[in-house]
Amino acid sequence: MTSALPPAGRLARNFIPIVLGLLGGFHARAQDLRLDFSNRVHMVDCQPVSSIPCFSTSFNIVDSKGAPYPIELPEGQRLVSGLTITADGAPTRVFYANTAASTNRKAAGRIALILVDISGSMAKKLPTGETRFDAARSALLHFLDAFQDGVDQVAIVPFESHRVDETIRSAVFAHTRQEAIAQLDSLRSPQPSNNTALFSAVVDGLSLLNQHLLQAQSDGDSHSPEALLVVMTDGRNEVLKGDDPGLLTGEGGLEEASRNVSASRIPVIGIGFGERSEIDEAALGRLSTQRPYMANDSESLKNAFTFTRRLLVDRIQVAFLSPWPDRAALAGKTITFNASLLLPDGRKIDSNEVSFETPQIGIPLYSGKASLDELAALSAATKVPTEAGWTPLLRPIVVFLGLGGVLVVAWFWVPRLVWPGQYLGQLSIPKPAMRWSSGPSERRRDQFATSSSAPSGFLNVKGRPAQRRPQDATMVQPMGDATRMRLDRDLQK
Repeated sequence: MTSALPPAGRLARNFIPIVLGLLGGFHARAQDLRLDFSNRVHMVDCQPVSSIPCFSTSFNIVDSKGAPYPIELPEGQRLVSGLTITADGAPTRVFYANTAASTNRKAAGRIALILVDISGSMAKKLPTGETRFDAARSALLHFLDAFQDGVDQVAIVPFESHRVDETIRSAVFAHTRQEAIAQLDSLRSPQPSNNTALFSAVVDGLSLLNQHLLQAQSDGDSHSPEALLVVMTDGRNEVLKGDDPGLLTGEGGLEEASRNVSASRIPVIGIGFGERSEIDEAALGRLSTQRPYMANDSESLKNAFTFTRRLLVDRIQVAFLSPWPDRAALAGKTITFNASLLLPDGRKIDSNEVSFETPQIGIPLYSGKASLDELAALSAATKVPTEAGWTPLLRPIVVFLGLGGVLVVAWFWVPRLVWPGQYLGQLSIPKPAMRWSSGPSERRRDQFATSSSAPSGFLNVKGRPAQRRPQDATMVQPMGDATRMRLDRDLQK
């Protein structure tokens, strides 16, 4: 027979399962989180800081359904140290990591282009009585609730199958919420003759955003704005007779649009709205940089646009060095990237797997230049620590004196070894023992001038040069080595 537990024991017995259940739910929730590549991995040029190829990408923390999960992350070096990225299993060196919510990213701003399908099927009514087009406008109005004047820019552009390129390229980005609402109110209504040029709309939208980003760089902006392309459709790419000529269609058109998405550094999010059987979800997935959102009613469409907004705001921008020393080593490779992030509370979340393909023949090309923030971070990460004492001051002086000594030796000593005859100068040649054919063997030169033994014609008369006669004899001394070398040099001239 068991004894009855005291009140404290009964409380503990009831409380422990509750705590364990909460911890289990918390652990399961942590396991559901993942680090999602919100953008494809791109190879960027990090010169002049480093000649090693760099890679750039961005992440979002999402749950099992792909919805962004809000979490407060550290900034700067703490965020960099918590990130681990591998390329084909080899560790890379992460040198830059920043969130879109940081001060620098807010200063850079955010720019979004939203393409809204206004094909004839968008006039179809939902069970609530409103049309798909009305539901889209309502969801976009909800999207603009979080618009920040001075930080966000947005352009809401309709597309169908007529004047597609002209309409998208003439889009104006609103800088205030009121301007964005005015664009939303002026959207054209869907017409029965409108078809869906989905592929061409994505290509033109990326071109427009790339132009704006290049313009921001040429204007001298130190920070690149966060960019996002959102495309919402209720069907599939459909181009018929009477539509714009040259619109992308078929498998070839989808392939070209997909290549443009892959080549661009801009994330693309697709939203399918309506019956899933009517939507080409596979094509929408190839046009998106992550899994597209599918919505079948007004409320789920609002959630989809809310998710896209949070994905733009909560994005983690990352840059890291390649494990390979140069671009030539990357030729013909299909590199698989994986990442993990250590959260401030000690949890570790892993990413999905993405691939980066390079040409089979030839050196892969850079997709762009690293941003100024990324170059500054790489420069700080590779900077040599500052030395203390007199060494930093004396080093340039010692180097200067050493190089000066080498220059002196090369200028004055080496040529004398190579061409010694050119530097003999004035040689001291001993006087011959016998000056004349007859006369004393040892006599000073000044004595010869008055000696009767000197040949006729070599006597100085009253300080004037004497004149030689043809019959006067001339004695020639043998030529020494020094004289021969100098004569050879003169003859060569």
